[in-house]
Amino acid sequence: MPFDVLQLVLEVTAARRAGRRDASAAEHELERRFASSAWLASYGSLAPDGRNHGELARCPGTWWQGTVTGYRAERQWPVFTFVERGPHVPVWLLHSRELPGQWPALDAFEGDEYRRILVPVWQGDQLFAVANLYEAVIPVTAAEAR
Repeated sequence: MPFDVLQLVLEVTAARRAGRRDASAAEHELERRFASSAWLASYGSLAPDGRNHGELARCPGTWWQGTVTGYRAERQWPVFTFVERGPHVPVWLLHSRELPGQWPALDAFEGDEYRRILVPVWQGDQLFAVANLYEAVIPVTAAEAR
């Protein structure tokens, strides 16, 4: 992945983890390059055939498969923590022009146990997209992911 894309993703992720929701210059640049507000990476219940997939009914679009790096585990619900050099975790990737208008409702649905961050999504060894993903507020550890 181009170094500057990773740096931008890490900057946005750090801000979101610190509780800052305002759009930074890094987020604006990722939006310009990747239209990231129109992408959602789902590793759990929002994915096709997931029990909460209906929450995306107002977001028609195209689904792909890809991977993100980090740790996934099962608690009451599936949880994930982005780790730059973590193992690859399969995700479903939605591209929908309707997503930007649905983020407030999706954020409310996900609640306080998750925060929306931006992550690079891979297909093989190629960067495919920079997408929104709901990360667990309480981080998933490598030991928990096993």
